[in-house]
Amino acid sequence: MTSAVLLLFSVSLIIFQMSCQKSLIAQSSTQTSNKILLKKDIERQVGTTVDSSGQSIPVYRYSTDFYIVQNDGTNLSKINIVMPSGEYPAGNGLISPDGEKLIFNAFSISNHPSVYSCFLNGSNLIKLVDGSYQVQGAY
Repeated sequence: MTSAVLLLFSVSLIIFQMSCQKSLIAQSSTQTSNKILLKKDIERQVGTTVDSSGQSIPVYRYSTDFYIVQNDGTNLSKINIVMPSGEYPAGNGLISPDGEKLIFNAFSISNHPSVYSCFLNGSNLIKLVDGSYQVQGAY
């Protein structure tokens, strides 16, 4: 009798464990970007300053132009970004995982960093972060 009770108890534990089993189904994203981001660093005048004698002096910095090309090398086009006065794109950028936006570093004439986003046509410019952050990659 004791063996039958233990057998039924063990079977009930196994059935209970099977009913509580968790399964994980990974969902993969079918949306991938077929665009490649290119950058070109250019030294350009980003503003002016005034020296002690009152003379205007141009301020030059390395600024970045961003380009998009299809992953087969076709349709190279520049992303025309209109930045606020005294700020300019500089450094790294990346395309958002949905392939719709550019996220990039920017600096002010006084070298104050920030991170912006815009659509790949340069419209809808939004300041995401103001401070000492850098774009590193999409995760």
